[in-house]
Amino acid sequence: MKTDSEIRLEGMQALISTLGLVEAERFILGNSKK
Repeated sequence: MKTDSEIRLEGMQALISTLGLVEAERFILGNSKK
């Protein structure tokens, strides 16, 4: 079983590889405001 940190790291890597760094950052910031 993976730790929360490992899951967060893999999620960030997936977002960056799919969206690119700038769009991944915008996605995270957009969701953190809600």
